Amino acid sequence: MFYLRYLPFVATPLLAASAFSHPSGAEDLAVLAGQHIVYTYPGISPPDALFDLVNEGKVGGLILFRENINQTNLTETSVLMSKFQQAHAKSPAYKGLPLPIMIDQEGGYVKRITNGGPWESAK
Repeated sequence: MFYLRYLPFVATPLLAASAFSHPSGAEDLAVLAGQHIVYTYPGISPPDALFDLVNEGKVGGLILFRENINQTNLTETSVLMSKFQQAHAKSPAYKGLPLPIMIDQEGGYVKRITNGGPWESAK
């Protein structure tokens, strides 16, 4: 069994374009509602159900935490994020903008990508 966690309105500024767009007659209310939900998932590999939601246009963004990033193979995480972007580009929610993908990284004590920047914010 899998679970998805969602964080509504975490990325409100990033989602402002979709939040105030006018729906066309073909858009479903579930798609409009989904554009306001930011999801995360347990572990390194996202569940198929999350890809299904992205394909359906029912995801407003993703936020990554330490458990979602393979620290020994960052390319794997990059490839997964590219797959999410490709799925989003084919979804009914696509308006020419990429799917917002965020990371919980402050640069100080909270640093999810341990072998990368930012360094200046830690000072």
